[in-house]
Amino acid sequence: MICKGAVEEVLAACKYCEIDGRRRRLDAIRMEAALAKARELNEDGLRVLAVARKDIARGKRSYCVDDERDLTLLGFTAFLDPPKSDAREALRQLERSGVAVKILTGDNEVVTRKICREVGLDAERVALAMRSRRWTTRRSPISRRA
Repeated sequence: MICKGAVEEVLAACKYCEIDGRRRRLDAIRMEAALAKARELNEDGLRVLAVARKDIARGKRSYCVDDERDLTLLGFTAFLDPPKSDAREALRQLERSGVAVKILTGDNEVVTRKICREVGLDAERVALAMRSRRWTTRRSPISRRA
């Protein structure tokens, strides 16, 4: 079974890691090294997914969440999704027109800071807003009708 997903979530399900083709215990030192590598990739503006595996008996027909534990971390896959070339100018035009830009993203804070710097937004201000717990979720009027 191969699992991929958010670094923190996959690592939380891992008990082992594979180094030079050999399975090793994912101890605190190796865990910190894995997290440091993911942070390094994020700082370069890359989105990162962790990839892990687990040997499961041949012929198993159904799987459940409980199967996704005691995984072996294989590594990371990272990809670049750069902002469009005209994003910086579009944001400047919005600012000149008095439009306030708000960032809503599923990316982590490190990637968000990097992208904001690339398009000319105040990355420090954005990061502070992301860390604040003042975000609230409200149901839309449309969903209330249902």
